[in-house]
Amino acid sequence: MRGFEPLAPKHWQFDFPTLPDSLFSTSENKSAPIIKTSRSTTFYAIKSLACLFSLSGRVRDCSILEKRPEALIKQTIEQYIRWALYDADLSIDRGSIPVHVIYAQKKNEPTLNALTRLNNRLQKLALRHHLALKETPNIGAPLSDRLPLLIGFVICGPIVAIMTFDPDPQQLDESTDGRFMSQFDLSERGQDVWNSLAIAIAVIHVRNTMIRLSQDGIGGFRRTRRSSPTDNDF
Repeated sequence: MRGFEPLAPKHWQFDFPTLPDSLFSTSENKSAPIIKTSRSTTFYAIKSLACLFSLSGRVRDCSILEKRPEALIKQTIEQYIRWALYDADLSIDRGSIPVHVIYAQKKNEPTLNALTRLNNRLQKLALRHHLALKETPNIGAPLSDRLPLLIGFVICGPIVAIMTFDPDPQQLDESTDGRFMSQFDLSERGQDVWNSLAIAIAVIHVRNTMIRLSQDGIGGFRRTRRSSPTDNDF
C-alpha cells in the first residue's frame, strides 16, 4: 500500500510512540508524508487517525457482543474520509461525482453478491465521470488521463477488501470488473495499526484524486471554507 515515502509528519511521533521511526518524515527525507494536514489542526488529524487505529479493537468487541461489524467499519471509514476532505477544503454537494464507493454486506447476503453490487456501483460512477468530462472544455490531455481511478471498499464481516476501477473508455462496458487490490481482516490480532494504515492510505488517494478533479474543474468539487469536519455526510 505504500512505497518508501514517510507516512506521517515527524512531530506526530509523540502521539504514536509505538510506531516505527521509518513511518515518519525526517530532515534527510525530502518526500512529503502521505498523511498530512492542509487546513485542519494537527489535533483533528491525529484524533481522526487514532480513531481509525482503534477500529480493529472495536471490531473484535462486536464478536464478543455477537453484533455484525459491517456498519461500524463503514461508519469509521466514512468519518476518516470526512476529515480528509475537510482538511483538503473540499466541498461536496449533490452535483459532485464521488471517486469511491463503500459497500457493507447485508445480513445473509452472499459475498459474491456484495462484490457484484460494489462493481455495479463503480461502473455507474465511471459512466457519470465520462458524461461529466464530455461537458467540460478539452484541455488537451487525453480523456483516459483525465478520468480518475475509482476506489471501492467492500466490507464483509470483519474483512475489508479494497478494489480499483479503471474507467478507461476503450475498455468500459457492462462486463468491466474492478481489480482486487488487497484485503484486511480487522479482527486479526497484532495487525490493528497496519490494517488501519492501509485504509488511511486508500482514503488519502481518494482525497488527492478529488483535489486534482477540483483543480481541473471536473466532478463538481469546489474548494470552500467550512467550520467543522462533520458538516457534510459522504
